[in-house]
Amino acid sequence: FAQDLTLSSLAACINVNQSYLSSLLKRETGFTFSQYLTNIRLNKSLQLLADTHLSITTISMMCGFSNQSYYIKTFKEHYHKTPGQYRREVLKRQN
Repeated sequence: FAQDLTLSSLAACINVNQSYLSSLLKRETGFTFSQYLTNIRLNKSLQLLADTHLSITTISMMCGFSNQSYYIKTFKEHYHKTPGQYRREVLKRQN
């Protein structure tokens, strides 16, 4: 999930048709490939924000986001707060 991953590259790795994989993912998860991958990346970033002192830039790159701005925008769309706000809330709860 941390690398540049596409539906076509995943389909090729497991030797299935891209359209078949897309429909299978949607049927089994309720998400498109892109949505599913983004959710995995965001969930991993939640762990890293809570459990490490890594910078937000480092976390965004470790989780496969192309740049920090896109990561922050996507995080805010999903969680209605920035990664920095989330980290501060977690730290307050831990103290």
